[in-house]
Amino acid sequence: MLLLILTFVATATTQDEFTTDELLKLLKDPEASTRSDAAMALGEKRDRLAIPALMVALKDEALAVRGSAAWALGEYRDPALGKHLTPLLKDADPDVRAAACEGVGTSGDKEQLPTLKEMVKDPAAVVRAAAAWAVGELGGPEDAPAVRPLLKDSDPEVRSNAAESLGLLRDSDSAAAILALAADPEAVVRASAAWTLGRLRAPDSLDTVFRLAEDSAPDVRKAAIEALVQLKPVKGLEKIEARLKDSEQDVRATAAWALGELDSKASIPKLAELALDKSSEPHARSTAVESLGVLGDAKALPTLISALDDTHTVRLFDSNGQPKLRSIQQVAIEALERVTGEKREGSGSYEIAEAWRKWYRER
Repeated sequence: MLLLILTFVATATTQDEFTTDELLKLLKDPEASTRSDAAMALGEKRDRLAIPALMVALKDEALAVRGSAAWALGEYRDPALGKHLTPLLKDADPDVRAAACEGVGTSGDKEQLPTLKEMVKDPAAVVRAAAAWAVGELGGPEDAPAVRPLLKDSDPEVRSNAAESLGLLRDSDSAAAILALAADPEAVVRASAAWTLGRLRAPDSLDTVFRLAEDSAPDVRKAAIEALVQLKPVKGLEKIEARLKDSEQDVRATAAWALGELDSKASIPKLAELALDKSSEPHARSTAVESLGVLGDAKALPTLISALDDTHTVRLFDSNGQPKLRSIQQVAIEALERVTGEKREGSGSYEIAEAWRKWYRER
């Protein structure tokens, strides 16, 4: 989450469109916006051959390029690169300072923590927000006092990042103040409050998080449902089930995921309904199918067999955060394997699906 919005960031060129050599040439383009996009794409690639050129870009005359280069070097997640961003922490432009904070935080350079803790007092809100985020990434519970005052900042992004930073720092002493932020007028702050309450696992926050799961803003509802997975309520799961019919796809999908994580076998009928609801987006259907597999109950078998007919493709992420395309049919096959503990052979998903259908007819 941690919604750090840096105004110099343009729509970056995706890393797969160009090779590293091509991007290095674009990093010398006369247009600042092109150089900025090239720097960000190089950061996404994390090709170490690009590091020297990105270090040069830290001194570019254009603030957008300096900021993008700082962000890109942080993406290597190498603490040794963090020290090269130190000069930019004092850049005259607040957006560049903010990008440097983010780069340092992502790099893992803990030696910069004292400077970052001072930067939470920066006159620019974008810098305070970035510094709060970076302290949360790099610090420990002893660093929480530097961030707590930002919970009352006038800027909602600062309050939001401060709340999540304290969650990352596991600062249980801030639980009461985070509970108060659940009533913040800004949705981004309420969403962060929900996420942090889950992270802190504050025992007296359950009623508040359930209320946030019914918030008017979909991002807040989604964050609250994620928090409930951390809080592990023993009752009230029907309120999560209700979100399976939410107006927003992401909320429906998150609710489906949560019910699987919470081992709510009583929710199988409602998950089955979502899994086969063709009026719902493929992402939500796919997540419902996956959760039926996680629950591992034979009651889900008829639904999973029916889901084998769903060949819509969804974009999922592997354990390394890399995107991959999967059909709902493939997700259903994996769910069937989890429920039954068996596998079916075939040269592709179509043949394997047909083998599962045959197995179900003959069982």
